[in-house]
Amino acid sequence: MTNKKKMSTKQEHLDLIAATGKEDPFSLYEVAWWKFLDQRAYEERRRVGVTIQYQPQVDTFHNRDMHKKQKALMHKVTQDNHKKA
Repeated sequence: MTNKKKMSTKQEHLDLIAATGKEDPFSLYEVAWWKFLDQRAYEERRRVGVTIQYQPQVDTFHNRDMHKKQKALMHKVTQDNHKKA
């Protein structure tokens, strides 16, 4: 006596064959399972690349406040030069 579970429908059997890659997926359900298993296998192979979370550095070279100061300074210099001319 074996403990193997039998497929209850023919569609479940076809879904299993498509999900394991023995045949091309045909129905929407088969395609969804195929994509899910493919993504899961990719994540297992590339565990480090999938789990990387990029964070911006707190002390960057050029931040928003520096940009505002530079813009205000350039505006002032431009205005002064136009007044002289």
